Amino acid sequence: MKRLTPLVLLLITVLSYSFKPTQNDLRYFVQFKINSIETFEQADEINKKMLLHSGIEASRADHITSTYFCYLKSGSNYDQKDFENWFKKLDLNISCFNKGVDTKNEVIAPYILKDCKNEK
Repeated sequence: MKRLTPLVLLLITVLSYSFKPTQNDLRYFVQFKINSIETFEQADEINKKMLLHSGIEASRADHITSTYFCYLKSGSNYDQKDFENWFKKLDLNISCFNKGVDTKNEVIAPYILKDCKNEK
């Protein structure tokens, strides 16, 4: 029994580290202001187009606050340039880009992001 206790503790320690997420398992969120989005139909079209990209897990464009939010699939690491290029193809400009790790970094509230002045 005395020999079994250290072995069990070692096994528990090894198992606990094996279930910790790696850097590639992190889920990111992306949010920004969309300049000149005005209708629900525009927002719906943005969501449909963005979900065509393999790394986008969920897409939410909002015409009321003129903001965009999405989750990236684990292992996807799109950056600001990617989103600028995609939205440029939709004849839209973006500003106030914010990217973070889900549950680790803060999301900017849509009503605050709506009034962001970081125009490009």
